[in-house]
Amino acid sequence: KYLKVFAIKADESSASQRDSGVLVPGSEALGQEEDAFGNGGKNEKLENAAAEINKLFSACLTDRSPLADSRKWALYPLTNTLFALYFRLHSHSLCHHILRTLATYTARNDLPPLNLFPKDHQINFLYYTGVLRFLDEDYVAAETNLEEAWRMCPRESEGGGNMEMILSYLIPTKLITKHVLPSKGLLAGYPRLSQLYTPLCAALRRADLRALDAALAAGESVFIHKRVYLTLERSRDIAIRNLFRKVFLAGGFEAGKDGLAPVRRTRVPLEEFGVGLKMMGGDVGSGDGDGEGEVDGEEVECLIANLIYKNLMKGYIAREHGKVVLAKNGAFPDTGV
Repeated sequence: KYLKVFAIKADESSASQRDSGVLVPGSEALGQEEDAFGNGGKNEKLENAAAEINKLFSACLTDRSPLADSRKWALYPLTNTLFALYFRLHSHSLCHHILRTLATYTARNDLPPLNLFPKDHQINFLYYTGVLRFLDEDYVAAETNLEEAWRMCPRESEGGGNMEMILSYLIPTKLITKHVLPSKGLLAGYPRLSQLYTPLCAALRRADLRALDAALAAGESVFIHKRVYLTLERSRDIAIRNLFRKVFLAGGFEAGKDGLAPVRRTRVPLEEFGVGLKMMGGDVGSGDGDGEGEVDGEEVECLIANLIYKNLMKGYIAREHGKVVLAKNGAFPDTGV
């Protein structure tokens, strides 16, 4: 009877829940105009709702009825509702507790498989799980969950709120895991994402550090609210890699030995990388940040060493000669150079 009461109350308050941004599993969108995060802080009504739904979750979890008639079929809808509430309350640790509990029961074959639940429940669960993995900086797992949620969304919903919310985290995730940028065609269907990511993607393709800073600053408030700002900051490594690749290619070829064909120059002076950084807005000088002043060689070395460590660049620094010795093949992995 309590489930019936909750259902009646949910119908009566659905409009107010949508206004407050609370996600209702089974609804058309993951949040429509709102995202997963609220303003945080104390909210007694949300906390009370989460406590009551958690009681229902525990009751369903421990039901010993045959699986066909078990209350466990309500677990994923309840889980999605709890995730929505915990996200609004910024209580992400409680979400991890639920995931651990579900994983334990799943390992014991004591829980219906997720793929037997309605698709909207699966999409909601995969989305929230992916965002949690993203916040934990487990980007590989986040990519798996978010891509599965994206794949399961009906194609007729393209351009809608569900897919936009998934892309809000899938784009920065794939930027970290695969160094892949969204295409212009994909962003065209999502005007708000296009406004945020088109300048950023253009800056990364051009290896323009100054434009990258401007794109991050323009979308800072949204990126911070969605908890993706620090992840996008890491894209600076990609921009610097692309810039150093351009410097490497601009170096041209050297005459081959014994009449052999010319070979690409692999010993690049450190100062060439430094000049490239200064030209594209890199803060590696001893001036006041206006592009004047000498290039700080140690900062350039630090950036190069960082790229080598992250396998974005293959080679080593010959400090005694003031040069970087790059690999003859695959100097910049996954770029064709």
